[in-house]
Amino acid sequence: MLVKPTDFRRGARYPLIVAIHGGPASADVLGFNGGYNSQVYSGAGYVVLRPNYRGSTNYGHKHKNDIVGNYFAPGYEDIISGVDYLIAQGIADPARMGALG
Repeated sequence: MLVKPTDFRRGARYPLIVAIHGGPASADVLGFNGGYNSQVYSGAGYVVLRPNYRGSTNYGHKHKNDIVGNYFAPGYEDIISGVDYLIAQGIADPARMGALG
């Protein structure tokens, strides 16, 4: 899930915050998220990536069970591929990134 600044413009690169939910038995959903303040950060001009990496709930048994026997690598790959995509699309500024979670 991607939360964009209210004044988002195509072609502009934004600082990125990757807000990683706990889990794996949880998921981010579309709506207000007071725990990570995504709306506050986007209001301050940040793009906020809230990835539902493999192992997250709400995406079916395969998505949830893909981490069995390999807990960390699939989720890491999902998060990094999301970051790489945002950089390649010219949305995220690779010199201004951070993570929380």
